[in-house]
Amino acid sequence: MRKILLAAIFLLSTVVLSCNKKDDPIDQPLSENSWRIGSTIYKTRVCHRHLYEQGSIAFEDTVTNSGMCQLYFLFPAIPVTSGTYKVTGKDTPAAGEVRVTAITSSNGLDNYYMFSDPTGVTVTVTVNGGKIHLSIPETEINKGTSSDKVKFAVLAGEL
Repeated sequence: MRKILLAAIFLLSTVVLSCNKKDDPIDQPLSENSWRIGSTIYKTRVCHRHLYEQGSIAFEDTVTNSGMCQLYFLFPAIPVTSGTYKVTGKDTPAAGEVRVTAITSSNGLDNYYMFSDPTGVTVTVTVNGGKIHLSIPETEINKGTSSDKVKFAVLAGEL
């Protein structure tokens, strides 16, 4: 009986220790030219400068179910040198600031994401060969004007 009990404990221990927990997509590192909103990772398919306003850079991804996601950065002017910019909630960013918003659209439903209190959130801008790359370490962003927050991170660049 003791041998059976020891064998069962050994077998159970082996099974438990050999199981690999799959990482939640939210814990996966971003690849180049991607961003995360909640648990969804988007990939840059198209990039625009001055899409709606002077000083803006927009990244777009087309997703399934007739949807898309757009990530939008508004600077006072398109950066020409590398540096760090403070995220602001103001409509018109001042020097050294950037406004960051995102929209996801699927089956006619839009979700907007913006920073209501971006204290301490920064965007690192790298300019290389005239192309701009932007990164935001993992933080949280508001869903619409509500207090609901989702995880948010960016590692996107012009194609």
